[in-house]
Amino acid sequence: MSNMTKAEKYLKKEINKFSGGLIGIGLDEDLESQIINNNNINSINFLYNNNIFNGGKYKLKSFRGKNVNIRKFKRKFKKKRTDIIVSNVNDIEEYIKSFVGISIYMCKDRIYIYGNKNKCNVPDITLKYKRYKTDIIRKEYNDDSFVLIIDARYAKNYIIKDKWYYIVDTINNAIEIISDYLLN
Repeated sequence: MSNMTKAEKYLKKEINKFSGGLIGIGLDEDLESQIINNNNINSINFLYNNNIFNGGKYKLKSFRGKNVNIRKFKRKFKKKRTDIIVSNVNDIEEYIKSFVGISIYMCKDRIYIYGNKNKCNVPDITLKYKRYKTDIIRKEYNDDSFVLIIDARYAKNYIIKDKWYYIVDTINNAIEIISDYLLN
């Protein structure tokens, strides 16, 4: 409890207001217990990254320990069936290109992303969500933690749009890698 960041403390307060279905990705035990104790949440799915070198496979607590590839989340969690997604940015940082479109596809209310702002590119994540016409509230704290609250109620995604953004993000990542290599 003492080593909780301010972002996690904020989420712990917000969890009491949650209702409906929830997907939690890479959450701490304190947040999980808070979610389980909330009686307004009717379906809960927790996902854990098995290990970093497992090719994007996550272990689902509610699906009896099956491994699910992050790109196959759409098959498990149908379109606009989940009310809230809460995710730790450390677990999804490698797959943020795919995760943005998938989370908009699955979620019908709000998406909470939290973590350490020094370990990820927060403005890049906000720009990727802004493409889908979402409202974003960004809370940053003194202890280098942040919370992004993304309102996905009016967000729409289309297959062609998702593929286009994926290609654009891949090209941007390649340009960044080449420029870093040339500068070093």
